[in-house]
Amino acid sequence: MQISQELPQFEDQKILIIVTGQQEASFYIAHKGNLDKLEGLYIPPITYSDKEGYSEKRRMGMTMGTGFARENKKQTLRNKFLSELDTQLKKIAGEHEIEKIYLFCPPYMRLSVKGVIPYPLKEKPIVSIKGDYHQQHPFKMLEKIKEAQKNKGGIKIIGEAAKKILDKAKQARKVIGK
Repeated sequence: MQISQELPQFEDQKILIIVTGQQEASFYIAHKGNLDKLEGLYIPPITYSDKEGYSEKRRMGMTMGTGFARENKKQTLRNKFLSELDTQLKKIAGEHEIEKIYLFCPPYMRLSVKGVIPYPLKEKPIVSIKGDYHQQHPFKMLEKIKEAQKNKGGIKIIGEAAKKILDKAKQARKVIGK
C-alpha cells in the first residue's frame, strides 16, 4: 500500500517493521513510499481436555486416581511462538536486504523477541518501541516511527556508532583472552 505523504517514506532505506503480541506477529517492509505486508504468524491457544494428565492405579482391591501437574500453558505457548518467529525472521532475512528494524512489542515480550532475531538481522540498527500495536493499522506504527525520529526520548536505539563500540569491545576481550 502507498504510504501517506505525512508519514516517513523510507526512500533510501529498506525497513523491516516487526509487530508482535503474545502469540501473533505481523511483518511489514517499508521502502520508497510503499508498505508491503508479509506473511504473518499466529499460534492458536493450547487447549486441554478434562482427562489429560490423569492416571489410575488399582491396589489391594481399591482404585486410586492421581493427576499429574499440567505443563505451564503460557510458557509452552511462548516457546512455540518464539520458535516460529525465529523461523519466519530467518526466511525474511533471506529474501530481503533489510537496513533497519523497528520492533513494536509489549514490554514483557521485548527481550524474548530480541533474543530470537537471527544473525543477519541482529547486525542492523534496531529501534524498539514498547506497546501492543498488533491490532492497530500499519499507519499507526508509522506515526510512532515519525515521533521516534523527531524526539528519541524513551525509545532505545541501537545505532551504527553503538554497534561499532560494541564490536571494538568484543575484539579487545578476544585479544585479552577473556
